[in-house]
Amino acid sequence: MVQLTFTEPGQAATVEQLIENARCGDREAFAELYANHVRQARRYARRLVLDDHLAEELVAEAFARTWQQLAAGGGPRVAFMGYLRAVVLRLHVNRLRADRRLRWVADIEDAALANPDLAARILEESPEHLVLEALFNQRMREALATLPERWQRVLVMVYVENLPYQDVADELGLSVGGARQLGLRARRGMRKALTDLADQVAAAA
Repeated sequence: MVQLTFTEPGQAATVEQLIENARCGDREAFAELYANHVRQARRYARRLVLDDHLAEELVAEAFARTWQQLAAGGGPRVAFMGYLRAVVLRLHVNRLRADRRLRWVADIEDAALANPDLAARILEESPEHLVLEALFNQRMREALATLPERWQRVLVMVYVENLPYQDVADELGLSVGGARQLGLRARRGMRKALTDLADQVAAAA
Protein backbone atom coordinates (compact mmCIF):
# COMPACT_ATOMS: atom_id res chain seq x y z
CA MET A 1 0.00 0.00 0.00
CA VAL A 2 1.40 3.38 -1.02
CA GLN A 3 1.79 5.72 1.94
CA LEU A 4 2.69 9.32 1.17
CA THR A 5 4.06 11.60 3.89
CA PHE A 6 2.32 14.97 4.11
CA THR A 7 3.46 18.21 5.70
CA GLU A 8 1.47 21.06 7.17
CA PRO A 9 0.65 23.95 4.79
CA GLY A 10 3.58 26.37 4.59
CA GLN A 11 5.98 23.84 6.14
CA ALA A 12 8.83 22.62 3.95
CA ALA A 13 9.19 18.87 3.63
CA THR A 14 12.38 17.37 5.04
CA VAL A 15 14.77 15.44 2.81
CA GLU A 16 13.64 12.22 4.47
CA GLN A 17 9.98 13.00 3.72
CA LEU A 18 10.76 13.81 0.11
CA ILE A 19 12.73 10.57 -0.24
CA GLU A 20 9.88 8.49 1.17
CA ASN A 21 7.32 10.21 -1.04
CA ALA A 22 9.52 9.66 -4.08
CA ARG A 23 9.83 6.00 -3.13
CA CYS A 24 6.02 5.88 -3.22
CA GLY A 25 6.05 7.20 -6.80
CA ASP A 26 5.67 10.94 -6.14
CA ARG A 27 7.45 12.56 -9.09
CA GLU A 28 7.02 16.05 -7.66
CA ALA A 29 8.89 15.00 -4.52
CA PHE A 30 11.74 13.67 -6.64
CA ALA A 31 11.70 16.86 -8.71
CA GLU A 32 12.19 18.81 -5.48
CA LEU A 33 15.07 16.54 -4.47
CA TYR A 34 16.58 17.17 -7.89
CA ALA A 35 16.22 20.94 -7.59
CA ASN A 36 17.74 20.93 -4.10
CA HIS A 37 20.75 18.78 -4.95
CA VAL A 38 21.60 19.11 -8.64
CA ARG A 39 23.97 22.06 -8.17
CA GLN A 40 26.09 20.19 -5.60
CA ALA A 41 26.03 17.07 -7.75
CA ARG A 42 27.27 19.01 -10.79
CA ARG A 43 30.04 20.63 -8.76
CA TYR A 44 31.17 17.22 -7.48
CA ALA A 45 31.03 15.64 -10.95
CA ARG A 46 33.09 18.47 -12.44
CA ARG A 47 35.82 17.82 -9.90
CA LEU A 48 35.95 14.21 -11.03
CA VAL A 49 36.02 14.69 -14.79
CA LEU A 50 37.04 18.33 -15.42
CA ASP A 51 34.62 18.38 -18.35
CA ASP A 52 31.27 20.17 -18.13
CA HIS A 53 29.52 18.04 -20.75
CA LEU A 54 30.64 14.74 -19.25
CA ALA A 55 29.81 16.01 -15.75
CA GLU A 56 26.25 16.79 -16.91
CA GLU A 57 25.95 13.27 -18.34
CA LEU A 58 27.14 11.70 -15.08
CA VAL A 59 24.72 13.77 -13.00
CA ALA A 60 21.75 13.07 -15.29
CA GLU A 61 22.44 9.35 -15.23
CA ALA A 62 22.96 9.37 -11.45
CA PHE A 63 19.58 11.02 -10.87
CA ALA A 64 17.91 8.62 -13.31
CA ARG A 65 19.37 5.59 -11.54
CA THR A 66 18.47 6.96 -8.13
CA TRP A 67 14.88 7.46 -9.27
CA GLN A 68 14.81 3.89 -10.57
CA GLN A 69 16.10 2.59 -7.25
CA LEU A 70 13.52 4.58 -5.29
CA ALA A 71 10.70 3.46 -7.56
CA ALA A 72 11.77 -0.15 -6.96
CA GLY A 73 11.69 0.37 -3.19
CA GLY A 74 15.46 0.77 -2.75
CA GLY A 75 17.80 3.71 -2.80
CA PRO A 76 18.62 6.10 0.04
CA ARG A 77 16.52 6.71 3.13
CA VAL A 78 18.64 9.54 4.53
CA ALA A 79 21.68 11.48 3.25
CA PHE A 80 20.38 11.85 -0.30
CA MET A 81 23.42 13.87 -1.40
CA GLY A 82 25.83 11.30 -0.05
CA TYR A 83 24.00 8.54 -1.94
CA LEU A 84 23.96 10.63 -5.12
CA ARG A 85 27.70 11.35 -4.88
CA ALA A 86 28.35 7.63 -4.51
CA VAL A 87 26.33 6.92 -7.68
CA VAL A 88 28.20 9.63 -9.62
CA LEU A 89 31.54 8.25 -8.44
CA ARG A 90 30.56 4.67 -9.33
CA LEU A 91 29.46 5.74 -12.81
CA HIS A 92 32.72 7.63 -13.29
CA VAL A 93 34.80 4.64 -12.19
CA ASN A 94 32.82 2.33 -14.48
CA ARG A 95 33.57 4.63 -17.41
CA LEU A 96 37.26 4.65 -16.58
CA ARG A 97 37.26 0.88 -16.41
CA ALA A 98 35.47 0.64 -19.74
CA ASP A 99 38.04 2.99 -21.26
CA ARG A 100 40.84 0.79 -19.87
CA ARG A 101 42.61 3.83 -18.48
CA LEU A 102 43.07 2.30 -15.03
CA ARG A 103 44.96 -0.77 -13.93
CA TRP A 104 43.07 -2.34 -11.02
CA VAL A 105 44.93 -4.13 -8.25
CA ALA A 106 43.76 -6.34 -5.45
CA ASP A 107 45.51 -4.73 -2.52
CA ILE A 108 47.81 -1.95 -1.48
CA GLU A 109 50.94 -4.12 -1.67
CA ASP A 110 50.23 -4.97 -5.33
CA ALA A 111 49.53 -1.30 -5.99
CA ALA A 112 52.88 -0.36 -4.50
CA LEU A 113 54.70 -2.87 -6.69
CA ALA A 114 52.89 -1.56 -9.77
CA ASN A 115 53.46 2.10 -8.91
CA PRO A 116 56.86 3.23 -7.55
CA ASP A 117 55.44 6.63 -6.58
CA LEU A 118 52.88 4.92 -4.37
CA ALA A 119 55.60 2.75 -2.86
CA ALA A 120 57.49 5.91 -1.89
CA ARG A 121 54.36 7.36 -0.31
CA ILE A 122 53.89 4.19 1.75
CA LEU A 123 57.27 4.87 3.30
CA GLU A 124 56.44 8.53 3.94
CA GLU A 125 52.84 8.40 5.15
CA SER A 126 50.92 6.58 7.84
CA PRO A 127 49.13 3.36 6.79
CA GLU A 128 45.72 4.57 7.92
CA HIS A 129 46.04 7.70 5.77
CA LEU A 130 46.80 5.63 2.65
CA VAL A 131 43.92 3.30 3.36
CA LEU A 132 41.54 6.20 3.97
CA GLU A 133 42.63 7.98 0.82
CA ALA A 134 42.30 5.10 -1.61
CA LEU A 135 39.85 2.63 -0.02
CA PHE A 136 42.13 -0.24 -1.00
CA ASN A 137 41.37 -2.57 1.81
CA GLN A 138 38.42 -4.31 3.38
CA ARG A 139 39.68 -3.77 6.91
CA MET A 140 39.45 -0.02 6.42
CA ARG A 141 35.82 -0.29 5.30
CA GLU A 142 34.99 -2.41 8.33
CA ALA A 143 36.65 0.10 10.65
CA LEU A 144 34.94 3.02 8.94
CA ALA A 145 31.52 1.40 9.47
CA THR A 146 32.04 1.42 13.24
CA LEU A 147 32.35 5.23 13.38
CA PRO A 148 29.54 7.76 13.87
CA GLU A 149 27.88 8.77 10.61
CA ARG A 150 29.25 12.34 10.63
CA TRP A 151 32.77 11.03 11.16
CA GLN A 152 32.31 8.66 8.23
CA ARG A 153 31.05 11.48 6.04
CA VAL A 154 33.90 13.86 6.81
CA LEU A 155 36.54 11.15 6.28
CA VAL A 156 35.10 10.15 2.93
CA MET A 157 34.71 13.74 1.78
CA VAL A 158 38.24 14.77 2.80
CA TYR A 159 40.35 11.67 2.15
CA VAL A 160 38.43 9.85 -0.59
CA GLU A 161 36.66 12.59 -2.53
CA ASN A 162 39.43 15.14 -1.87
CA LEU A 163 36.94 17.92 -1.16
CA PRO A 164 38.28 21.17 0.32
CA TYR A 165 37.23 21.92 3.89
CA GLN A 166 35.07 24.81 2.67
CA ASP A 167 32.87 22.33 0.75
CA VAL A 168 32.86 19.93 3.71
CA ALA A 169 31.75 22.77 5.96
CA ASP A 170 28.96 23.74 3.55
CA GLU A 171 27.77 20.15 3.28
CA LEU A 172 27.71 19.56 7.05
CA GLY A 173 26.48 23.00 8.09
CA LEU A 174 29.68 23.89 9.96
CA SER A 175 32.29 26.61 9.90
CA VAL A 176 35.53 25.73 8.16
CA GLY A 177 37.24 25.54 11.55
CA GLY A 178 34.49 23.29 12.85
CA ALA A 179 34.85 21.01 9.82
CA ARG A 180 38.60 20.75 10.41
CA GLN A 181 38.05 19.87 14.08
CA LEU A 182 35.48 17.24 13.09
CA GLY A 183 37.94 15.82 10.59
CA LEU A 184 40.65 15.65 13.25
CA ARG A 185 38.36 13.82 15.68
CA ALA A 186 37.21 11.47 12.93
CA ARG A 187 40.78 10.66 11.93
CA ARG A 188 41.70 9.88 15.53
CA GLY A 189 38.60 7.71 15.79
CA MET A 190 39.55 5.92 12.58
CA ARG A 191 43.06 5.26 13.83
CA LYS A 192 41.66 3.74 17.02
CA ALA A 193 39.12 1.66 15.07
CA LEU A 194 41.88 0.29 12.84
CA THR A 195 43.99 -0.54 15.87
CA ASP A 196 41.08 -2.26 17.62
CA LEU A 197 40.25 -4.26 14.50
CA ALA A 198 43.87 -5.32 14.08
CA ASP A 199 43.91 -6.46 17.72
CA GLN A 200 40.75 -8.49 17.17
CA VAL A 201 42.24 -10.16 14.09
CA ALA A 202 45.46 -10.92 15.99
CA ALA A 203 43.52 -12.38 18.92
CA ALA A 204 41.51 -14.60 16.62
CA ALA A 205 44.60 -15.88 14.77
